[in-house]
Amino acid sequence: MQKYTSKLPVKPSVNPRVPGLRPGRYLWSSYPATVGAVTSPSRLSTHWLLSQFAKTRLVAHRRYPEFVAQGRNLPSLWPELKGQVLLGSETLVAKMRPPVNPPKHFSMIRGFHLADCFTLANAACGVASVFFAMIYVGSQSAAHFFAAAAMAPAALIFDVLDGRVARWRRQHSALGRELDSLADVISFGVAPAALAFAAGMRGGWDWIRIKS
Repeated sequence: MQKYTSKLPVKPSVNPRVPGLRPGRYLWSSYPATVGAVTSPSRLSTHWLLSQFAKTRLVAHRRYPEFVAQGRNLPSLWPELKGQVLLGSETLVAKMRPPVNPPKHFSMIRGFHLADCFTLANAACGVASVFFAMIYVGSQSAAHFFAAAAMAPAALIFDVLDGRVARWRRQHSALGRELDSLADVISFGVAPAALAFAAGMRGGWDWIRIKS
């Protein structure tokens, strides 16, 4: 780093875009304040830099311009800058760079919450209603038909509970959002249509009513 410390204080004092320009001849230069030509603003601290040249401020004000004059023809540091912010050896650059954490495998199971259990119960009631309706078509047993019909209010109860639990715990997941929509389609769309079909609504007008 020694070779950089001998170059860095020089660069802010000269304009690197205008070769040959005298130090301090542009508005944002800190050179005049560093050499004591103007009063240093409160946002600029020159004490540490001047202390590297002499113990007394008066001597440092004389040595610093000499140091700048000697270093104006030094090669540019820009080609040695790495990543636009790091200056140093490869070992230092590797040490200063933050470690890159590998991306975690996306998994909806990791974000599973209590409310999602009620959403799954809603979906299970809808699927059970469809199965009982299909069984009833084959068996004509009233017990299967009533079981299919009983799944609808059960699904509604679980649908209400999953929203309340999510608000109570203030937790929700990507799985819960997607699963809730799917459960509603099954429980309040497919299941009632299957139950109506099992009950005998199989004509053309019945299909229109079921779809609507």
